[in-house]
Amino acid sequence: MGLELLVAKQHRLNSVIGIVTPDQVSSDTVRAHMSRVHKVEISGAFGMNIVRIGQMGEQSRAHNLFRTLHALGSSMQAGGARLDLPVGMAELERSLSQAALYS
Repeated sequence: MGLELLVAKQHRLNSVIGIVTPDQVSSDTVRAHMSRVHKVEISGAFGMNIVRIGQMGEQSRAHNLFRTLHALGSSMQAGGARLDLPVGMAELERSLSQAALYS
């Protein structure tokens, strides 16, 4: 979608991902929109304009990944971010399909 991840790939945890919210967009606004409109809850961070998405247990199921990614992208757009939501959704599909080939 064109969003920046907070932590470099070699240092990321498998259980949570930090996503930098674009400068003109409030992470609090994004999270509130996700909760109110999409009924999806994610975390913020103290003092940083980021959102954090947990990737454990039930959240790791494909249907929840798609729901969360769509909610994030559309909520970022509602908050004023310019991003490519269809590309993000397609990349998630590609990634999950590729992973299924190797499992």
